[in-house]
Amino acid sequence: MRIGIDITLLGAIYTGQHFYIISLLKELIKLANNDKFFLFTYGDNGYNEFSKFKNVELLPIVNGKYKNIKRIFAEYFKLPKLIKKYNLDLFFSPAFILNIKDKKIKKIVTVHDLIYKSFPGTYKNLKNIYLDHILKCSLKYSNKIIAISNNTKEDIINYFKSPKEKIEVNYYGVDEIFKKEISREKLNEKKRKLNLPDKYFVYIGTLEPRKNIPYILQNFDKFAEEFKEYKFLIYGWKGELPKAVFETINKMKNKDNVEFRGYIEHDLLPYIYRLSQGLLFLSLYEGFGLPPVEAMASGCPVYVSKLASIPEVVQDAGIYVDVEKAPDLFEKLKEMRNNVAVINDKIDIGRKIASQFTWKRAAEQTYKLLKEKAKEQ
Repeated sequence: MRIGIDITLLGAIYTGQHFYIISLLKELIKLANNDKFFLFTYGDNGYNEFSKFKNVELLPIVNGKYKNIKRIFAEYFKLPKLIKKYNLDLFFSPAFILNIKDKKIKKIVTVHDLIYKSFPGTYKNLKNIYLDHILKCSLKYSNKIIAISNNTKEDIINYFKSPKEKIEVNYYGVDEIFKKEISREKLNEKKRKLNLPDKYFVYIGTLEPRKNIPYILQNFDKFAEEFKEYKFLIYGWKGELPKAVFETINKMKNKDNVEFRGYIEHDLLPYIYRLSQGLLFLSLYEGFGLPPVEAMASGCPVYVSKLASIPEVVQDAGIYVDVEKAPDLFEKLKEMRNNVAVINDKIDIGRKIASQFTWKRAAEQTYKLLKEKAKEQ
């Protein structure tokens, strides 16, 4: 097969979708070593990851400093012409956008979430309008839709009335670095280098509204009032709307127990998870929810909400918090503080569940869909 894939998103700020594209495609290209892949890029983004593969041709369709409008223009107007030029059998868009109307070529698109529908305030109005338009096109013109969870599948059906038989659920994988054992000596070394406290909870991700950070801060403030030896470390991008987070922190009595540490390198996450007392991930909406699964794979307890895809993915490993009850996280933190037996049980369950999420499995399922669609007349 001659397979075209749009990877222009790799030129933008790093997100979970970047990780999906890189991790899935590395496994997919290795698996399909008799097929030819044409990767359409934004400049040289993706070259470090994919240029080593002999069955890959990298084709820049836009260059220069990354701008969304340039990317959109290229995907809308240049990509359809290039697909004809390279005589592709099939086209795969791993990140929402698919505007290929040609019925001769089979098309598959991955939809990660519908955040902008559930939380329209996450993005500016113009972006919401654009997302609505492009998703309608993507869902209409695709021959198959990949949803990264059953929750996302249900959202697609509910918001866009797409036929359920057109949608295939294919979960994310988890990087193997989270599943490897780490020696106590190595953990102690990283603890010193990263300046990690003896006792801390952690959050990994952006600070956008759906992540529910103010709720976590309010509850942690009460917890730190009683147990002052605990810290709360926040790693990740600030996102577009962090104002409510900083308003909340300014009202905290124990704000000195909270540290905003910014972006953290992916390879350091296993140490941060492993050394913490738990991940606090009380999101109101997730398409999948990768940080809890990474934490589970690392042997870290996860305090999570019961909303959207989270229970589907975390299953029995979660310490579930009712985010509609103001003090529920505080009560769970206090309850679990010395409950070693329950914590260890949750950690064991979490590792078993996380072991099922692999990029190899995700790639095999994706490749099966590609072959099925390519054979259709």
